[in-house]
Amino acid sequence: MNDHRGNAIRQCRDLEARCIRVGHEIGQRWAHEWANDLLDKRLPGTFYDHWIAELTGFVQRREALALGVAA
Repeated sequence: MNDHRGNAIRQCRDLEARCIRVGHEIGQRWAHEWANDLLDKRLPGTFYDHWIAELTGFVQRREALALGVAA
């Protein structure tokens, strides 16, 4: 497993857990499916980079709102 693919999988697993904590079920499912797709190795390791970044930003905003911090 190359470093980028491994990092992307770890990011997806982290996002999955964070989505569960903020109650974002769709994001949790996406992150889970992306990690599984990357583990399958049929897709390039960079395939979901854009979506991982988008979901990370969304989750960060939800976490900030949950803490009462202006996002």
